[in-house]
Amino acid sequence: PDRLAGLPRELLEDAVLANLDVKNLAAMAAVSRAARRAASSDAAWRPQYARRFGAADDASEHFDFGASLRESFRQRLGDPAPGDRVEIAWRGRFRLEGLEVYRGLAWWAAEVVEKRDAAAAAAAAPDCPLDDRRARKYKVHYVHWDARWDEWVARDQLRWPVPEGRTGVVASGDDVEVWCSGSAVPGAWLRAVVTAVEGELYCVGDVASSGRLWVRRDRVRLIQRKQDRAPRAPKRLQPCRMLFALARATTAAVRARLASH
Repeated sequence: PDRLAGLPRELLEDAVLANLDVKNLAAMAAVSRAARRAASSDAAWRPQYARRFGAADDASEHFDFGASLRESFRQRLGDPAPGDRVEIAWRGRFRLEGLEVYRGLAWWAAEVVEKRDAAAAAAAAPDCPLDDRRARKYKVHYVHWDARWDEWVARDQLRWPVPEGRTGVVASGDDVEVWCSGSAVPGAWLRAVVTAVEGELYCVGDVASSGRLWVRRDRVRLIQRKQDRAPRAPKRLQPCRMLFALARATTAAVRARLASH
């Protein structure tokens, strides 16, 4: 592994580092000291930054002056900058065209157009709770929507676009997102769970006003497989329910003892 130190710089940067993704860079950094230095260098992170955000030359405009590209990458993931494409969460009912009404958690394509610090966010909405005012620091524009729909949102309302997962096997019980759109109205990705599969059709439950919605594979992107989902913790009984269950068990035990005599 330490032979990396003997490679020509151009070969290391162009043939090795430029072709690694973030996970591979992290794995490379654990191999040796020389590998860690190479995997942490700006040369290694310039392609990562460019692929995710665009040109790396603007990193110092948004983040700590003098920070490495690796640190700028980390900061920007947690704190998007104006111009970044994101997706905004909205839960409720919505209609795009026609009479079909969708309901649930939907993610809408947007772009960050302005950002303010916590103090400015708090001063902008004096009638809102302080924590809520401080959180709404990103002004977003919904892609292909009129500017009158622009709004300020909190960090926990936005995420980076999800890589397309429209290939591969999707099975019953998998968590997915369903593309909902109209012919002239921009759409959104609606969170759902596959409840049945019949050939090339997938049932994603009662997420539409018409009832159970069946869609083709090209309208579904996989988010998480059923077997990868964290097991749910068992529900804890409320005190009154616990007492009722204990009393019922005690009564059954007494009746069983009386019946045996």
